[in-house]
Amino acid sequence: MPFVDSLPIPFPAIPAVLSPTPTKAANVAGGEAPRADHQRWDELSPDVFYYQEAKAATHSFHADLLPSYFWVFNGKYPAQTVLNAYGFSTLVRFKNNLPAVTSSFGRNETTIHSYARSIGSRENMPLQHCRHVEG
Repeated sequence: MPFVDSLPIPFPAIPAVLSPTPTKAANVAGGEAPRADHQRWDELSPDVFYYQEAKAATHSFHADLLPSYFWVFNGKYPAQTVLNAYGFSTLVRFKNNLPAVTSSFGRNETTIHSYARSIGSRENMPLQHCRHVEG
C-alpha cells in the first residue's frame, strides 16, 4: 500500500545575524534572559549564529486529518536542523515564545537536546532548559 503523505524532511537551519549581538555576559538590557557567562568565550568565540524560536503553530500530520495545534521551533514541522562543520564555533539563540497560559496539556518550557558536540566530559550537560519569561 503506498503512503498517502510524503515523509517530512527537516531543512537545515540558515545562519542568522543576531540582535543584540551575543556577548560573553548576558545582555539583559538588550532582551537576553539572565544567565551565567558563556564558557570559554575568549577561546572559542562563535563564528556562526542561529536563531530558534519556540512558538505555537498548526500542522496537518496526515491528508485525511484536520490540522493540529502544537509547539514548534520557527513555526515549522519538522524543525530546522542546525548543522555545523568541525572547526567552527556555533552559538544558537533560543527564544521561548510559547503561550504564557494554555488550555491544552503541556508546560510552556523547552528542552534542547544536542548530538555529537565536541566538548569535554566536564562540560557535557544539557544545553538549555528555557522557561517562558514575561516581557
